[in-house]
Amino acid sequence: MPERSRRLFKFLRKKDLHYVTVSNTLKLASPEYYEREYQGMEVKDPKINDPNEGVLVHIQDRDIDSSVEITERERILLDRFVGPNVQGKFSRNVFSSRVGGFHMLCLCLGELEELVATFRHVPGPDGSVQSYDACVEIIDEQGLGTQILRHSTVVECPPRVGTPLKKYVSQVGCANVVYEPIVHSWRSGPLDPSPFRKDPSFADQRERRMIFPWRPSLQAPGSVPETLLVYVPDLNRFIREVPLD
Repeated sequence: MPERSRRLFKFLRKKDLHYVTVSNTLKLASPEYYEREYQGMEVKDPKINDPNEGVLVHIQDRDIDSSVEITERERILLDRFVGPNVQGKFSRNVFSSRVGGFHMLCLCLGELEELVATFRHVPGPDGSVQSYDACVEIIDEQGLGTQILRHSTVVECPPRVGTPLKKYVSQVGCANVVYEPIVHSWRSGPLDPSPFRKDPSFADQRERRMIFPWRPSLQAPGSVPETLLVYVPDLNRFIREVPLD
């Protein structure tokens, strides 16, 4: 049998489709946006709704005395979350960190029928069940990323309305999401959170992401908005609608 086609899609609600296909706009979201959206939901889909975007958790699984010998990893975690060269005894600590200062466009890479089965019926932000009943295919990922980065303008986020996105963002990164645990002991696993890591329970999403990190000089606390609605000229050069009915 021939290999099934793995294509790149963006799932939407039909009521929002015209914003993309007619108005040439896309919503870029931060990890904090998804956390806030999750908190407002009365009904949550455990395979779709993730409040821990970009989060990594380290659980201390043995008591340590930092005045005595400790591992390099333990020293890194203590320096990062407690303070440089801190001395003392520590037990049962849980340190959580989140990568921030960026917006993302979440896409899905896979075979259409299987992705439709995942996204067709999921809870809405108001608690009602709302289908992702519309879809566009990304036909030129590299071109789309470049177009957003170089030519898009902010259309909803005072006082930034009308401002080119490139004033805030200097690069775009694209990669598949890796599905692996986000909770680790102090003695194992990654040390740093990543925008391309999610818990394995979300693996059916088969995400591929475009990440737009803000310029470091603009990443002061509270300065990065939760969402950006951007106007992308000639957006339809890079996408096409995929009928689902």
